[in-house]
Amino acid sequence: MSDYENAWASYKQCMLDKEYREILLIKYPNGMYDEAMHAKGTHEQENKYDDDKAVCAADLNLVNMVYGMQQGNPDLYSNINEAIVDYLKKNHVVPKEYSAEQYAQE
Repeated sequence: MSDYENAWASYKQCMLDKEYREILLIKYPNGMYDEAMHAKGTHEQENKYDDDKAVCAADLNLVNMVYGMQQGNPDLYSNINEAIVDYLKKNHVVPKEYSAEQYAQE
């Protein structure tokens, strides 16, 4: 299991340990997870849920952010135009000699 999946498993277990009955996780095609919506409770219940979620997600937030960046920009380009052109090249949308400079001009 990856660090990312471990972080989500720990989050889910933490919430279950705080006596929430069910924590449903959605896994998207890109591998990212998110928590499914829950039925709203009273104002007090929602405040407690938000507080508990903040505690349980403390370690998850950073791991989730880094994993999301890797999914969206696996080569960790600092120049967004280079990332876009690389994606276009990999998907054979533009010729190999197409450059980030050309993209920026267009």
